[in-house]
Amino acid sequence: MRILASFKIVRDIDQLAPSELVALRDGTLDLNVFKTIIGGYDEAALENALRLRDAIQKSGGDAEVHAATAGECDDRFARDLFALGITRIFRIAPQQEGPADIPETVASALAELVTAQGGYDAVFMGRQTSPEEHGQTPFLLGAMTGLPCLAETLDLNYGEDGIVARSRTDAGTATRTVTRPAIYVMGEAFHPYLRIATLREKLKAGERTVDDFVPPPPSYRMEKPRLLRRIYEFSEKTCVFIDGVTLDEKVDKLWHDHLREAVER
Repeated sequence: MRILASFKIVRDIDQLAPSELVALRDGTLDLNVFKTIIGGYDEAALENALRLRDAIQKSGGDAEVHAATAGECDDRFARDLFALGITRIFRIAPQQEGPADIPETVASALAELVTAQGGYDAVFMGRQTSPEEHGQTPFLLGAMTGLPCLAETLDLNYGEDGIVARSRTDAGTATRTVTRPAIYVMGEAFHPYLRIATLREKLKAGERTVDDFVPPPPSYRMEKPRLLRRIYEFSEKTCVFIDGVTLDEKVDKLWHDHLREAVER
């Protein structure tokens, strides 16, 4: 089985302080000071692709995982991914014409890669890679390649009849046995973190290099969307301490001074 997992290197801004969020909103925050990481949902895509490979190999089958990124991939990330058993890593070269980081362009480039590699049995993608994205890329890739998309995939197992995928639905969760090539869109997955390569694995990976993939120019022209503004309003939280000696006194004061009017309204 041949498996492809896409990923993107992003700036780690999850732990921004309120003042920094305001600066991000106003465009005055220098994102270059933040370390680079693999996007959270993309990390889940990579890990679950590796878990599927492990399950196939454990059952006596043959499987390999390729990875692809439409952005940067420095030696640190590439070395770790090779050490974890990723067979090939493709870095999609930016196009001379048209924007390179909008969903249509990324999906088109990934579709060209899938075709050039003769297709894949499973494609793993994160739901999105930054708060400003809108989660369209996996479904655009599905439309371009004819592959069905399983949104909000939580977990996967390998069975005799195919890949058993558990996904979140509006009614709860659903378990499906997939018998044809498909795209698995990872959101809040059961296994969200990428495993860590050991020193022995890193040394074994050697001096392997990333393959550059140059897709043909997209068949459409589209202006790059412009971020108009970020919405973030800072409101400081306050705390009111309930006076009273006993628990009954505090509950009575909480009811009469804070809750009663709102409940009886």
